[in-house]
Amino acid sequence: MGLGSGGPIEMSSSQVDLLVADTGYAGPWYSVQLQLNGLGTTRSWYAQIGYHSEDGHLGVHCQAYSYSSPDTCLFWQNIERPVGFDEWHTFKIEVVSTGEGWQYAFRYLLDGEDVCHYQPPDRWDGDNSYNAFQRGVEIWVDGYVPSESPPIQVLLDNHYGY
Repeated sequence: MGLGSGGPIEMSSSQVDLLVADTGYAGPWYSVQLQLNGLGTTRSWYAQIGYHSEDGHLGVHCQAYSYSSPDTCLFWQNIERPVGFDEWHTFKIEVVSTGEGWQYAFRYLLDGEDVCHYQPPDRWDGDNSYNAFQRGVEIWVDGYVPSESPPIQVLLDNHYGY
C-alpha cells in the first residue's frame, strides 16, 4: 500500500497509523511497517519503522538499508516499548538534514516519541541521489498465511486498508 509520491528527500517525511488485531493465533513471522523508499544512482534504499511478530507477541523496530552499498550492513534496532494487539499506534519517519555522512538522517518516532535515529554513512546510496520515490506501508510475511492469522488495519492519509 503506497502513496507513490516521489520528490526530494528533504520533503519526504511520512507517518501512518497501524493496528494489528488479536485473533489468538501466533502465525508465521511477519512485519508491517511504514516505509520510505529512495533511489540511489545504482539501486535503491529504504527506511522503515513498524511492528514485527515475536512468537505471537508484537514488537516494534526501525531499520534502514541501501542496496547500492553492500558493504553497509542492514541497520536494525528493536524498540524497547511494549505495544499490544488492537491498539492504534502512529509511526513516523522524519528526514533530517545533517552536515555529516550521507547529509541526511532518519529520525523514527512512535506515538510522537523519538525512539530511534540512523545516520547513513557517506555515499550510502551510491552517488548521493537524494530522491524518494515512494512512501507507504509494507506488509511482509515469512511463509504461508492461514485464514485465521491476525488482520492488519492501516490508516494512511485518511484511507483504511486491511
